[in-house]
Amino acid sequence: MKNIIWQTPGGGLAVRNLRIDDDSQAMAAELLVSGQVDASWTPVLFDVQEFPGPPQETWVIVDGVLTADESARNAWLIAQTKQYARGLRSQLFELADGLQASYLALGSTVNAVALEAYKEGLRNITLTDLTGANTEAEMKGIVSAAYKALKDALPLAVKIKFHQTLQ
Repeated sequence: MKNIIWQTPGGGLAVRNLRIDDDSQAMAAELLVSGQVDASWTPVLFDVQEFPGPPQETWVIVDGVLTADESARNAWLIAQTKQYARGLRSQLFELADGLQASYLALGSTVNAVALEAYKEGLRNITLTDLTGANTEAEMKGIVSAAYKALKDALPLAVKIKFHQTLQ
């Protein structure tokens, strides 16, 4: 598949997909004439087959090459990592909530209080500073380390219950 990259009036970039056998410059003219793309768009790159990773909002054209703007790319990676953290958090929060209710029913306030602190840490996990990381793997590593630190702060009996429940 070939693609035409278009410059929009606001300075953004848009992609229009073509069949591999299409003449991309002729197709750009046809798309404009037929109204299939906004008349204010300007075709700037033709026959692009590979994209620089994250979504179009992070792309810039440097010396005629489509690339990802570094600051926009990092912002996108941070947002993706926070979404990943939220997914993990919801599962762990449910488990912690259930265990806390069990400990309260058994009268084990020490473990219940420890789980409340753990849940507060889970609520704050997306506030973890990721600005020092440059890759998704590094960012996920920081989030994983934050989760591990929360788990390590729990009393041994609670850690054992967590482990048993997750198996």
